[in-house]
Amino acid sequence: MDSATLANAETTQSSEAPRRVGIDAPTVARLVARELTHISPVARIPVPRWYQPLQQSIAGAVRSLRRALDRADALGPTEVQALREELLNLQNQVQRLLARVDQRRENEMGSDEHVP
Repeated sequence: MDSATLANAETTQSSEAPRRVGIDAPTVARLVARELTHISPVARIPVPRWYQPLQQSIAGAVRSLRRALDRADALGPTEVQALREELLNLQNQVQRLLARVDQRRENEMGSDEHVP
């Protein structure tokens, strides 16, 4: 071979893309799709943005209410009445949300029984 042919051969060889080790994109897509079919529909529901702040508010309210148990005797009659009204309002809202959550849970449990 002459030097021009050898030079062309080296250029062709060096310009080839290096072979990658691992799995290709179509294989990744197939594996992900296969895994998603094994996940229950409930697990695919994204967590709403308001859920985490609500959890934090509930935890803070529980802590505050525990501390207030020992301090409630220090309140005057006006504060007792105002606190009572707010606690009844809070209790009502908690009961309403709990009823909705229980209803949702019962619906999901009922639909799980019908899935083959």
